[in-house]
Amino acid sequence: MGWLDERQLSRQPDGDGRQQLARFHDRDYIAAIRQAEADQHVPADRRERYNIGRNGNPVFPEIFRRPATASRRHAQGGRAAARRRHRLAIRPAALITAGPIAPAASAISTIPCSASSRCSMPGLTRIYYVDVDAHHGDGVQDAFADDDRVFTLSIHETGRWPYTRRRARIAPAAARSTCRCPPASTTARWRFCSTRSCCRWQQRLRPEAVVLQCGADGLADDPMSGLALSNRALWRVCGA
Repeated sequence: MGWLDERQLSRQPDGDGRQQLARFHDRDYIAAIRQAEADQHVPADRRERYNIGRNGNPVFPEIFRRPATASRRHAQGGRAAARRRHRLAIRPAALITAGPIAPAASAISTIPCSASSRCSMPGLTRIYYVDVDAHHGDGVQDAFADDDRVFTLSIHETGRWPYTRRRARIAPAAARSTCRCPPASTTARWRFCSTRSCCRWQQRLRPEAVVLQCGADGLADDPMSGLALSNRALWRVCGA
């Protein structure tokens, strides 16, 4: 798409991702995922405890390597963005941001944040995370729910997994950081909702860094959602 220098695409992140994942996840959980990848099987007790190998979370050959690599890449992008005058990290590929594993949080955690327990270096005080995946980005929202330096906005389909609206307890910021679109929403309706929300919070927050999670599962005919967006719908969010 011409967004990056071709030479940047060949850079490999360091390590296997466990250290980065441990910022947000229990080490026993990480070990269980690694073991599931090695064995391609999950014992009944781990399946029950960690919800691996059931309920839409199948065991597949890269069940650990894929999110671990994504986390390392996001962390690499966060550090790169922090070194530039215009601190903008864009994630144009889809990897789920709902639930326990949220690699996009790795990008935020490596952007310098002032005195934050989740961010590794002192610096910024206003980071704006925008999630336009068809699913609620509750993983990132929950990761920074107690950090007022990070504001999360999720624009997603109503009634879609992970069904956070049905939960008894939702993160304190949820009421001001979500915009729900009904199933079968078209580009025009979705654009109105997303542009209004993005612009409103952009103007109010005046962020020093922006992280955009641009999942494509809201496009028409994608079986992962009931939205009906055109190919240009998500691109327009970048101009909001």
